[in-house]
Amino acid sequence: MRNKAQLKTCKLSPNLCLFFFAFSILILLLDINSVYSIERKLTKTHEQKIERIAMILTEEIVNRKIKTVILQNFVDLKGRTGPFERSLTERFRKALIKVRKGRFKIFTKDAELIIRGTVIPYAEKDRFDLKIELIKQGEQPENTVEVLFTYTGIFK
Repeated sequence: MRNKAQLKTCKLSPNLCLFFFAFSILILLLDINSVYSIERKLTKTHEQKIERIAMILTEEIVNRKIKTVILQNFVDLKGRTGPFERSLTERFRKALIKVRKGRFKIFTKDAELIIRGTVIPYAEKDRFDLKIELIKQGEQPENTVEVLFTYTGIFK
């Protein structure tokens, strides 16, 4: 058994202890976040599929004689828009502009139709589903919402 003189003790101030505790938690959270945030990138095949989806939706919009649409930023399952969802929205916007050929206009607010997309990720790096809904907003005062068309694309 050691006596008190042989034991070395380290006394830290409460503020320093709190700092080390907070720092340890931060490192742990950053490590967990890096495990779950898989960087996804659009491949050439993904971009081609986005253009096909834009064509399908354009035909649906034109057949319904809709002249104005809003393209909302795509979201994840929790309703958040991250960097991948933003880039996917922008790529879809460009494809939609390319295939619409002036048959309808894309606005940021006050339109007949809303295009809303949800990105559903998989654990695999380049695999995700994209669910897109064409939503018609009703007249006021009820302001009801009606889903006119839904398309789900599987990206591998």
